[in-house]
Amino acid sequence: MIPIFDSLAHPTISKKWFDSKETTSFSNYSNQLKQAGFKNGFAVGINELEKYEHRLYFERAAKFDNITPIAGIDVHSKNIINEINEIKEIGFKGVKIHSRFNNLDLKSERFKFILKELDNLEMPLILCTYFFQKQSRLYINPFELFELFETLNKTNILLAHGGVFDLLTYAELSKHFKNVYIDLSFTINKYKGSSLDHDIKYLFENFDQKLTIGSDYPDFDLVNTRERFDFFSKNLTTVKKENIAFANLEKFIGL
Repeated sequence: MIPIFDSLAHPTISKKWFDSKETTSFSNYSNQLKQAGFKNGFAVGINELEKYEHRLYFERAAKFDNITPIAGIDVHSKNIINEINEIKEIGFKGVKIHSRFNNLDLKSERFKFILKELDNLEMPLILCTYFFQKQSRLYINPFELFELFETLNKTNILLAHGGVFDLLTYAELSKHFKNVYIDLSFTINKYKGSSLDHDIKYLFENFDQKLTIGSDYPDFDLVNTRERFDFFSKNLTTVKKENIAFANLEKFIGL
């Protein structure tokens, strides 16, 4: 069985996640990783959600050798350089920006500035690409988004959920950026049985050096994510399976 590195999960300090009935403790997440044959997983914090605080979140995650903590950066910090430096000093392997929860327009000068400083400080970024809500003001065209990456040379970008319905567009654009990866967390589970299954199958076969896979725990469990990975990777070579399962994510954080 190919071990998987979970690209996105939300264990929390409060042990709660919105209306989920799951106890989202770090210990519960660690146990589920083991049970589903995962080698590691990103515990991703989101600023101001469920009692998140940098140092405490890192300490809780660091107790488990199969969890890698990712910081919930405060995108509205008055000194973003100090914010990134603190996150790096604590020991986080990357940061997460969630435009909806963080109320950040990716077309704004603020986001451009944050990208520049993340690149200067060589801090990997997980960027949420699920923009669906009542208003469309936070949506950004894939071509506009990738244009923002053209000047980034020292940091890696993981596009969480792969742009959802823009998945193939994101994948094609990513070919021109050696530091950009396409993540299938949430999308691979949420849209099972839809036309996206054909797109995902195509990407497994042809974009193995760009893809990562994740659960988006607790919204989707790890056993189902394992089943989806096994389904799409069934006829792939071992090298392609390993790239998607864990190798690309390890490259993303510089391992």
